[in-house]
Amino acid sequence: MKVFLGGTCNNSTWRDILIPKLDANNIKYFNPVVEDWTPECKEIEDYEKHNMCDTHVYVITPKQTGFYSFAEIIDSAAFGYNVIFVYAQVDEDLRFSKSQINSLDAIASLLLTYDTGESYITTITIMPPNMEMLMSTLADILSGKDVYFDDLGNIASL
Repeated sequence: MKVFLGGTCNNSTWRDILIPKLDANNIKYFNPVVEDWTPECKEIEDYEKHNMCDTHVYVITPKQTGFYSFAEIIDSAAFGYNVIFVYAQVDEDLRFSKSQINSLDAIASLLLTYDTGESYITTITIMPPNMEMLMSTLADILSGKDVYFDDLGNIASL
């Protein structure tokens, strides 16, 4: 398995927290974040995402300012990749509004319509105490550990 790490950039620290956990579990990943984004970077990202990574993780936080990640999420699901869609309601001092959360919940519901059984689609729409817990949960899922969610998608027990 190799994991594509898509979603919020903009100095969000979720990748900084998740990557050491992936390393500790010997999970390969592609991190598309670079200091200077060029057309060549986009080509590399597309190659890695579509040819090397069978699982696409998208973490969306309130630091998200663009819209392309949302198109990528649906694209990944439509093309049959394993997709894990996570939204963190809080990132440092920023929070999603109620209407933004409603939109993110709608995206999560839409994603599930692409679940054909040949790949898996998981949505995590939890309000963890902190980003560390959210990334620990995500690493556990990626490493195959059992994680339990209640009917609303919240972590019920670990």
